[in-house]
Amino acid sequence: MKKFLILLLVVFFGLFHAQKKLPSERLLDEIQQMRQNENNLKIVWWIPADYWELAIKENGQATPEEIAYLKSILEKYTI
Repeated sequence: MKKFLILLLVVFFGLFHAQKKLPSERLLDEIQQMRQNENNLKIVWWIPADYWELAIKENGQATPEEIAYLKSILEKYTI
């Protein structure tokens, strides 16, 4: 019974912790892929303008006008 309760607490803590991610962190999980073995590390990261918009909004140091301006510039490019 004690092992079951510990397992249950671990599972619920993991679910609770996972729900605290910021929107940019959840998006990052989708747009970044990483593979690693003993000899190398491979990262593929597609960075859409929406990611920058979310990240800058969460930072809280840019005005909505600055965010819109930056997004209008970045939408033209694939990074």
